[in-house]
Amino acid sequence: MAQQFRVAGRGTDEDGVPIPFASVYLKDTGICTAAPRGGEFQLRLPIGTNALQVRAVGFRQVALSISADEQKIIVVLPREAYVL
Repeated sequence: MAQQFRVAGRGTDEDGVPIPFASVYLKDTGICTAAPRGGEFQLRLPIGTNALQVRAVGFRQVALSISADEQKIIVVLPREAYVL
């Protein structure tokens, strides 16, 4: 089994307010989790550099690279402007 590390984080909006139910994915894999009401999440990732994607309804998707050196992160999601 490949070595792994745990990353914990929180998804927030630009004002620092937690975003509930954000989805966090390891790109091109089935590894994912959803943040509960407090916006906090945890994932186990393979050692190395990993491409994460964070999504939530009403916000733009954010992509970032993360390695084992970054075990606690805050992801700021910009609001999505919709035109009806």
